[in-house]
Amino acid sequence: MYVESLDKPATDPVLVYFNGGPGGASIFLNFVGMGPYVTYDGSSNLSPWPFSWNRRANLLFIDNPAGVGYSFVQRDFDIVSNDYQY
Repeated sequence: MYVESLDKPATDPVLVYFNGGPGGASIFLNFVGMGPYVTYDGSSNLSPWPFSWNRRANLLFIDNPAGVGYSFVQRDFDIVSNDYQY
């Protein structure tokens, strides 16, 4: 579906992106292809990205499991580290 209008967050859809795992925090995607800024040379210099997904949708990035990226838990015991933990 092609959407003619841009930058209308009140009526744009919400895209939810789940990411996680060692070295796979969702915040990384803000700077390599989905978010409003990009680093072209791998440095800390940010440039606006005209093709950002947030021009057509609201973006929600969720890190999982707990302990990945900016997610956190109250107790270290709650960090899931294998497929057998609940």
